[in-house]
Amino acid sequence: MAATRIIQFLSILLLCTQSCSFEESSEIVQLESADLTLLKNFNIQLKGEPKYQFYEKYGFTDVEEHLIIVLEKPDDFRLQNELPIDSTSLKSLNKIQTEKFTGSFWEKLDNEREFLSDIRLEAKEYFPKKFELHFSKGSYQIKKEDRVEMVVILDNNNNLVFIEVKREL
Repeated sequence: MAATRIIQFLSILLLCTQSCSFEESSEIVQLESADLTLLKNFNIQLKGEPKYQFYEKYGFTDVEEHLIIVLEKPDDFRLQNELPIDSTSLKSLNKIQTEKFTGSFWEKLDNEREFLSDIRLEAKEYFPKKFELHFSKGSYQIKKEDRVEMVVILDNNNNLVFIEVKREL
């Protein structure tokens, strides 16, 4: 009798944990075109042709979203601070990994794309072709709010705008 109750308890526990868990997906879905709804969802109001886009949602109890997008620079687009990003500003970022702002962007991005793959819930990427992106000549702006960090960088060498946002849900 006690063995039957233990088996019933374990069965119920197993069913509950299966139905209550998040569906993990370490796969990055490759998109044929950029998902422009993400710009709206992240309240980004820039218009420009996307050159690159990476989005992921990850976490267990605390879920976060992460968006990186590179767009062609819109006309009359200006930012407050001159590059390179100073060390005080870099240290103020808690959510966004700052290594990519010094050195090779593409190499650092590959590391970052794989960093959270074990707790990834969703990921998608639009990457039609590789392009040059530099964080040495141009301007930048950092925005921090309660649950959101955003870095916007204008690459004057290539007329591109890099935007990275991380937010807690």
